[in-house]
Amino acid sequence: MRILGVDTSSRRGSVAVIDGKAVVGEMSSDGAASFSRQLLGMIESLLARHALSIKDLDAIAVSAGPGSFTGIRIGLATAGGISLATGVPVAGISSLEAVACAAVARGRIAAALDAGGGNVYHALFDAGADDLTRITPDACSPRAAVAGETGPRAGDGWPDAPTLNISVAAGAALRAGQLLACGASMETLRAAPNYIQQCAAEKNLNLLPEG
Repeated sequence: MRILGVDTSSRRGSVAVIDGKAVVGEMSSDGAASFSRQLLGMIESLLARHALSIKDLDAIAVSAGPGSFTGIRIGLATAGGISLATGVPVAGISSLEAVACAAVARGRIAAALDAGGGNVYHALFDAGADDLTRITPDACSPRAAVAGETGPRAGDGWPDAPTLNISVAAGAALRAGQLLACGASMETLRAAPNYIQQCAAEKNLNLLPEG
């Protein structure tokens, strides 16, 4: 199965193409501020580099969060627009599951993404040869509260975490492939934002006095 992975949930966005369990190619962005301008061009460039077109894809896997609110919206909107124009289905993948897959490690993995303000999005997984088992749900906590997590650490939420072996976009694509191979349907993987916490505007709105 050939899947395009898209990740704009973290500080450095990425796109990737996998074929089965192999990463065909990947490309990273310069930063979050450029996602909206670069993303479609990155996808087109990556596919062209490997003599592929959108029609050659079986699915698109997009990191649906948690992560950057703006980045999540850009990724979902871009993947949704491509799907609408071409009919290629879109699968929404937890950004933390994508990070855990991108670690390319076995056993217990502590995945974390920077949530700002000294907080991290985090979850624990058990990684096997061909699947990923979730141990804890996606959550947002102060970094100090999860500093004692054991096992390999993955993601930019950990200052001491090693560089991921593949991009988060490739991790999202591989995770989608795992889930589909295990019998998940595109309907159950329907792409929807997974924000975990409220954005700044929503928090400020909640602070306004009633009436």
